[in-house]
Formats: sequence, structure tokens, C-alpha cells
Amino acid sequence: MLAGSLLALPGCPTAGLVNYPEIPGDSISNSVNNPPVPQVVTAALEYTVRRFPPAPVRTLGEISTEPFAVNLPAPMSKESVTRIIQDCSPHARALTESSKSLPVYHVSRIIVRGGAATVDIIRPVLTLPDQPTNPLYQGVSVNLRGLRGPWTVTSIRQFPVGSPDVPANSIVPEDWDPHGNVSEEK
Repeated sequence: MLAGSLLALPGCPTAGLVNYPEIPGDSISNSVNNPPVPQVVTAALEYTVRRFPPAPVRTLGEISTEPFAVNLPAPMSKESVTRIIQDCSPHARALTESSKSLPVYHVSRIIVRGGAATVDIIRPVLTLPDQPTNPLYQGVSVNLRGLRGPWTVTSIRQFPVGSPDVPANSIVPEDWDPHGNVSEEK
């Protein structure tokens, strides 16, 4: 009963239901700009980057200070991109022409069903010796719970390194990056 009432908000027959990318023939929203999508993506990215940092760390629990770029879905608005990058990490950068040489985390799939969500992130693997390609990638499926409070990670599923299809880069304008231009940091 409660789950049904959360999904049937007045004026929003599909509130809390999102599929990205679009599933052909499905009537569920594909809008990646409406709440709670930016909050869900932020929580999933923050967890993934802490668990799988863009550069090796020396001590368990240490947070990497290396900058990294985030490839978000092409339909995301400037406001959504800016908020996610700003809230995810002070070291995150929107994927721009100047940041595309950084390690890139790709958001490839988003599913929201009321208070449950799954975000698939393709992460760079930069810590393997003798890498055949640079970089290798690994898929991480992040499951979250939330809606009435902050979105929190409940579990993850890791896929074999080298197996995911990496999405095409969705390059955004430089002014979409709230942390500034990468070339300014060097």
C-alpha cells in the first residue's frame, strides 16, 4: 500500500519511475533531470569513486585527491551536470574537451523504482600491472535505497575487468564544470 502511494503522486503518474537509457515500448519516464535522478547518480558516483579511486592510495580509507572526469548521460541539463559534479567530489570534473584525458567514470544506466535505484557505472582500472590497454574498465552496478532521506548504497555488483561496453563520451561545454578547467590546475 505504501509503495503504491509513493508512486501515485498527484499530477505525476510516473513519479519515482525512471529508465535510462530508454527501454523501447516502455512508458516509464526517461528524464534524467528530474528528482531523484541527480541525487541517486551523485550517491552512486561518490560511493564508486571512494571504493575504486582514480589513482592508487597508500593507506586503506585514504581518499584520492587525483582529479577525474564523469561522463553523464547526454540528455542531462547544465543544472543537473553541475549539481552532480559539485556534490560528488571536489576532485570531480564534468567531461569536457579539457578533462577528457583524465580517468573517466561513465554513468551507463539508471533505474529508479520509488525508493530503490540501480546505477551502472563503468570505472577506469588503473592499478593493474602490465595493462594490455590503457585504461581498462570495469562495470559496477550500485544498488541504493532512499527517497524520504539521503540515498544510501545497499550493495554493489562488480563485473569482470575489461568486459563492459564503454558508452560514447558526452562532452559538455567548459562552463558546465563547477570545479573549473583542468588546464587551470596544471
